Amino acid sequence: GMMQYLQDNDETFPCNNRYNFGGNNYWEGHGWGSAIYPYVKSTEVYHCPDDPTPQTKNLNGQNEIDYPISYAMNSGLDGHGFSFNNNPGARLSTLTAPVYTVLLMEAQGAQCDLVNINDDGFSANPTPAGNGGDGGAGWIDLTPNAKYAVSQGANKAMGIPARFTNRVLTQCRHTNGANFTLADGHSKYLLPEQVSSGDWNTSTDCDQDMGGTPCVAGAHVAAGTGFMGQAPKNFRATFSPR
Repeated sequence: GMMQYLQDNDETFPCNNRYNFGGNNYWEGHGWGSAIYPYVKSTEVYHCPDDPTPQTKNLNGQNEIDYPISYAMNSGLDGHGFSFNNNPGARLSTLTAPVYTVLLMEAQGAQCDLVNINDDGFSANPTPAGNGGDGGAGWIDLTPNAKYAVSQGANKAMGIPARFTNRVLTQCRHTNGANFTLADGHSKYLLPEQVSSGDWNTSTDCDQDMGGTPCVAGAHVAAGTGFMGQAPKNFRATFSPR
């Protein structure tokens, strides 16, 4: 469904919900679920059988049905990245290595109106998006009750060094790892430490949090796509599109 959406929208990833911060609007990737719903045509596809989140209703006061959503989009593809700040939707053609870039990750606790894009894309309970949990509470906290379902606590959170939030689950849904969909459309089961989380890197060859030119100075930056597979961290995927 996501790949069909990209074909019909100039290879631009969906991101409907705008988050206001400091007077600026940031498209955080929320609301992607209803954007691709016309292609998916089933609310059950969004719900992992191992996710205990129930269906509810009326979270937005419109007597709507709020379906459980077991996945979250990479907020690095939503317009919040270094190159797309304040612009809705990254384009597939701008990704350096889609085969290594996270598109969807597992989440738990989110309940959204999947069948109404105006409700999902612009409500207080949109389909979730996040960058893997760094930066304090993490972007996934912008979605009420949504938790990462990809770690086993501080020592097993995504990335090396491990990144975690106060909303990270204490147990994975699928043994010690989780399923990730990459931006080229394929899915893969990975351990949390194999996935580098964080904001955009300025260079494909930079490691996670490696400061200095040409790398981003400071923490909370994901490894570049060109750093995949390199020892000693041997990342298999990253939240950075570059």
